[in-house]
Amino acid sequence: MHADHISTIEKIKLGGQRLINYGSCLVPNDYYRSSCRDTWREDKRLVLSLGEIYRRKDIALDMVEIYFRKTLTRLGDEKSNNLISHVQKLLGKAAEHASTKTSKLALSFTMANLVLSSADFKKKHIQLVNSFSTWFINATTLYAKAQVAASAANRLKFQDPSYYQALSKENIEMLYFLIEPKMSEIIYQVNSGDNNEEKIANALYEILSK
Repeated sequence: MHADHISTIEKIKLGGQRLINYGSCLVPNDYYRSSCRDTWREDKRLVLSLGEIYRRKDIALDMVEIYFRKTLTRLGDEKSNNLISHVQKLLGKAAEHASTKTSKLALSFTMANLVLSSADFKKKHIQLVNSFSTWFINATTLYAKAQVAASAANRLKFQDPSYYQALSKENIEMLYFLIEPKMSEIIYQVNSGDNNEEKIANALYEILSK
């Protein structure tokens, strides 16, 4: 079967799934009503997220920075500086921060820029953004993408609840799908590093050097 036909079928399936969730609003059952409310809430959150795209200069940078701000706060000043220095050294980047005097915000932006500058991250992100630009072609595509966004946000909620909450406070958790392919790897590796900055740096290097 032609790839375009397969893609269309998948969109119809996803869009149909979303519409079925709304159909559950008509069922006099608490479980189905709850599903309906969840879908309605997700769609409202998605609309808020779309507004953030126009308000922010770089939505991807902001989302990645929020993650590393949270992570570096957990690690503490010394380990945060060591982590970034180690990653920069492994990637052959010049140090852009001045040890312990650098703010957490500056450190998290440094880390976020390192992530966003990796070739594999750029490739996957560009593919998703290009796909994202065709959202409003028709209702089927719109609902299919809404389902993709909701599914990614829900996966994040289980993988890293605190990161999900941080994005939610900024009204951008429904755009997480734009960075999910690489960020899910990064989150897994950071969580596996057990607060050891060298382990985390080595894991990040393996991802960012692809």
